[in-house]
Amino acid sequence: PSRVKFYMQDRQLIANSTGVVVAAQGGNLTLYGFGTLIVMDDPLTETPCNDSRLVGRGQGMYLVESRSDFHLLVSYSAFLETSSYNGSLVFHGSYKALQSPRELPVIAGTGDFRGVQGYAIVTT
Repeated sequence: PSRVKFYMQDRQLIANSTGVVVAAQGGNLTLYGFGTLIVMDDPLTETPCNDSRLVGRGQGMYLVESRSDFHLLVSYSAFLETSSYNGSLVFHGSYKALQSPRELPVIAGTGDFRGVQGYAIVTT
């Protein structure tokens, strides 16, 4: 496939969080400052609605990598299981978290996405 669209439902700092701060400067796990590490296991859905059809899981981590700006180093895999796709896409790269849209490199894939390389357009 040349184009795949899904929505990552990342919920943090709420009940039933799908993203959890596991390390932070000074031990404050509620602030998103330099050095904060967030591990995630997010539902991937067909539409932006939280309750839309599940198409897979996004699993990996974010790291706040800049002292002066809100830059994230992102490394995660999207495991997709639908009638159209079966496999995973691996995303790894940095971006300004508050900028939208932004690009994130797709560096590999498995299953139906074996050998894939490219980029993802990320919006919030």
